[in-house]
Amino acid sequence: MFIFAIEMRKSLFRYVLTSVVLCLSLTVFGQSDDSRCADFLGIPMEGPSAAFVQRLKEKGFVEWGTSEDSTDLYFRGDYYGLRAKLVVSIDEQTHFVSTALVTVGPYRTAELHNRNFSYFRLKLEEHYGKMDEHEDGSLLAMTDYGMVKLSTLDGDDGTRTIHIFYFGTAPFYKDALSKGFRGNVQEVITENAVAEESMESYTKDGRLVKDDLQEREYDAYGYLLKAKKKEPSGYLSTITYTYDADHRLTRRTLVNEGEGIRYINEYTYNHRDEIVKESQKVFDKLSECILSIYMENRYTSHDEMGNWTTNELNLKYWEKGGQVQEVNTTQKRTISYWE
Repeated sequence: MFIFAIEMRKSLFRYVLTSVVLCLSLTVFGQSDDSRCADFLGIPMEGPSAAFVQRLKEKGFVEWGTSEDSTDLYFRGDYYGLRAKLVVSIDEQTHFVSTALVTVGPYRTAELHNRNFSYFRLKLEEHYGKMDEHEDGSLLAMTDYGMVKLSTLDGDDGTRTIHIFYFGTAPFYKDALSKGFRGNVQEVITENAVAEESMESYTKDGRLVKDDLQEREYDAYGYLLKAKKKEPSGYLSTITYTYDADHRLTRRTLVNEGEGIRYINEYTYNHRDEIVKESQKVFDKLSECILSIYMENRYTSHDEMGNWTTNELNLKYWEKGGQVQEVNTTQKRTISYWE
């Protein structure tokens, strides 16, 4: 941890630094679909397959069969106004949605194939952005949360079938995403870590590896709704979260009833959904503020995934009975990812 050149009650401040930004979750009840995942025709491609299937049926898709092991579900329905077949693949262990494959055709004339291929490209680019062309004629669009591939399969009989393949790349659990990370993060090592651990690890499905965070409650999109945190004193603190319409954490509240202390963290974001301002206030059992911290981040470098690797941090600190202190420091990160 970065050592501040000011006098303070070290035990309380150490607790603040390790707990101020455990950005983890989202309450989605009454809100719109999660925008931080791959989607198929606006349906989030994540979480339990039953929910995804229900949404497909609401769009008019009809299920007509499954594979022998029930990991592939077969549908027919309307895809951008054209009759199509759809195969939804399910992860055998988690039973979550894995991929979606649309097939349209086969076409016996090049004219009809080319017209519909161009039509699908237009519709997909409207939704996912520009598609890159490959030598084999396929097109690929990548987002922060998934990919869509438009291609053609040539049949032995001279026909051509259009394929549109959807694949989500973001992990289901959003513990890393809610801290501003992009991609499937495995480990983060931070030099001069403030308001976070100097090293954090995440499972391949996106859960923060943290033994003292217990009784986690996640929503249907993989955001943590509520948790208990085991304190060094042995007490269990309760953590709750508040989010904006874009599913970004705006407030985190930790209540330690055993010690009579309440922590309120608030966050402000830039256009990249990175935290640019953080604040924490600590209240005693009489609801009197005894500690206030304000941090402002200025990110100066990022890695290929778009995650910051250098941050110029400005921190202002006030403790009851003292003067406001100010500290500046440079933070550096090394980030590894799951393949």
